[in-house]
Amino acid sequence: MTAESIEERRTLGWLIVVAAGVRAAFGIFVASDAYLKWQPGFAAHYAGYLQNAANGQPPWLGPWFHFWIQLVAPRVGFFVLATRLIETALAIGLLLGIARRLTYIAGALFSLLIWSTAEG
Repeated sequence: MTAESIEERRTLGWLIVVAAGVRAAFGIFVASDAYLKWQPGFAAHYAGYLQNAANGQPPWLGPWFHFWIQLVAPRVGFFVLATRLIETALAIGLLLGIARRLTYIAGALFSLLIWSTAEG
């Protein structure tokens, strides 16, 4: 092996370690958020989060929030459970490095959905 290939392997090794550290850090963040989702207060205020986020939005976003409120309101229990399970699965996937590509894609899509509705 040449000195250059040894250096490339060391660099690659560090990149793998850093990537795993970043993934684990996000996993801890998502796990703490998932823990909060399993608390009783989350279920009690789930629909209210959407309604509060809809207040003060630009008029052109009204139909988007109206759609989600109408979809969630009669099925709050389902959406509470789905949110809890998805966040827990994402936390486990990130912490353990399971199905990383699927976890990353699902996490990105779920985050976009949350940010565009409940987080306003």
